[in-house]
Amino acid sequence: MRAIGVNTLHDYFGISIEENLRLIKSAGFDCVFSSFTRKFPLKNAISAAKKLNLEYETLHAPFGRCGLEQNLNSMWLENDCGEEYLRLLFECVGACAQNGIEKCVIHNAVTENPPPVSEIGLERFNRLFLYAKSCGVRMAVENLESEEHLRQLMELTGDFHGFCWDCGHNLCYTPMTDIMSLYGKKLICTHVDDNKGVTRPGIIHYTDDLHHMPFDGNLNWDWYSEKIRECGYTGPLTLELKDDYLGIGTEKFYEQAYKRAFKLCEMCM
Repeated sequence: MRAIGVNTLHDYFGISIEENLRLIKSAGFDCVFSSFTRKFPLKNAISAAKKLNLEYETLHAPFGRCGLEQNLNSMWLENDCGEEYLRLLFECVGACAQNGIEKCVIHNAVTENPPPVSEIGLERFNRLFLYAKSCGVRMAVENLESEEHLRQLMELTGDFHGFCWDCGHNLCYTPMTDIMSLYGKKLICTHVDDNKGVTRPGIIHYTDDLHHMPFDGNLNWDWYSEKIRECGYTGPLTLELKDDYLGIGTEKFYEQAYKRAFKLCEMCM
């Protein structure tokens, strides 16, 4: 059986990262990922994970403002904010390298109407990818709303970096595109989640991006399993979930999540 992973959600559940990791391990998970911020206690998390024999599979690069003037979209703009955001992303990659995290997941843009692809943006992302390679950190470009931004960044990945398939994003942002036929051979990590798809015909919006547990939405998991088998990916299936399950409690949340992921792993065999 392949490894099964999940994201940490200690902030949402109001518990320490150490307790969050303990509950994740107790539920049966093999690996985890967290989102990078300058305030996140990464060293404490890494130490706690090692004691539990949990692998830190990836670190998720920031994409919101994170205390800066603009969000990740500034990378595509000809201004100082883009350079400031690039420095933040360099910090994230450096944190991966310093803590033995081999892969860093990165968004290509945010929102359904990001700035257009630009030369300055491609140059900045290329600098980031070159720096990451020099650190031994593989960047995993994640699919979101914009297919063009994804295509352009995937062309920069070369033989070292790769692709992170978020199947939920595929369902609610680009349902008419077979993303895996384009980038499946470069798959190096996964974000597994479910949603109801595009709920308002013709309107692509982040509110449809629910990040529910597998089998709680409309994603065809037989199709998903087939895509995983076709590309030959044997790495972890890693859930990326949100906090819509707070009512059931943290322990039951992770127990249910693991059971869903285990069922999916069996389907992918």
